[in-house]
Amino acid sequence: MSTVPDLLRHLGGVPVGGSGFQGWWGDDIFFVDYDGGTVGGGAKGPEEACKYLDTAIALAGAHDTIYVRPQPPKVGGDGVHYQSDPKVILPETSSVNWTIPWTSYGLSLIGTGIGLGSAAAQQPCLQGDATITTTPVLSLNAPFCNIENISFKNGASTIALVYTDYWGDTAVQAFANSFYNVWFRNTGTMSNGGLFINSGNYDNVTKCNFSACTFGIYLRTDNSETSSLVIRDCDFLAKGSEVDCDIYSAGGAQRVLITGCNFNHTIPTGGGTNKYVSFGATSTGMFSDSYMGAAATTVATNTALNGITYSHVYVDDGQIMAVS
Repeated sequence: MSTVPDLLRHLGGVPVGGSGFQGWWGDDIFFVDYDGGTVGGGAKGPEEACKYLDTAIALAGAHDTIYVRPQPPKVGGDGVHYQSDPKVILPETSSVNWTIPWTSYGLSLIGTGIGLGSAAAQQPCLQGDATITTTPVLSLNAPFCNIENISFKNGASTIALVYTDYWGDTAVQAFANSFYNVWFRNTGTMSNGGLFINSGNYDNVTKCNFSACTFGIYLRTDNSETSSLVIRDCDFLAKGSEVDCDIYSAGGAQRVLITGCNFNHTIPTGGGTNKYVSFGATSTGMFSDSYMGAAATTVATNTALNGITYSHVYVDDGQIMAVS
């Protein structure tokens, strides 16, 4: 069951908040403890947690839940005291990152740490294998999934931290997925962003943190245009020189809502787009109630909205972004 919004329950124990309700119909709950779990463990309770997330994903099916335990703080150079950089959870097999198959629709992958926003170091941190450059850290191929309270670090991947894709009648069926309080943490150049959504429909990205990502959210339209995407209350933290574009679509997107977001850096200068938000073809939707760290006040300088309307988008000196 979900931790959204904050572990509240109605009388009788029914969870308050969207994705958790389906957990009552899920067959199984699995537990992952990278430091204290057993290799190949059954994962059916905290006391028999498996060590590797790979094991839990293989055991899980539709509407199941996987809980991932955060690790202790990382010990610093003196061998005694802690440092803020998180310890990481690695895949079981070298040269293979994680994949959630299309048959595991409705799966919830939930970290049990308390990290939020810039305190996300307290979350479980999934890092891709150090030898893999051409696959994402997590490939999400199933619909209706809930990824929550987890952070991702790219290892060696130059593609993306999390990749979702939809290709009709194939084994790639990602749509209507939810990302809540996820930290996308780049440590190098990724060509397709922290969160890469290809031909997505009805996805929801809420209260996520994008740190130094070349592209924070990257939308591509290989099979169809992005539709009905909601990006709400997200933070984009970086230096302007580290960013090409925070929210980027190679083509058009329809019925998009971007609201309550903070772009906490100067105008991007790290690539060929150099915008906070850019849509490559005619689009529809709303961009509202957000803040940009640029001194420039014009739409054309900061964005390429291509038909998306905007309201109450502020810039560095408190002015509302204007047409000219």
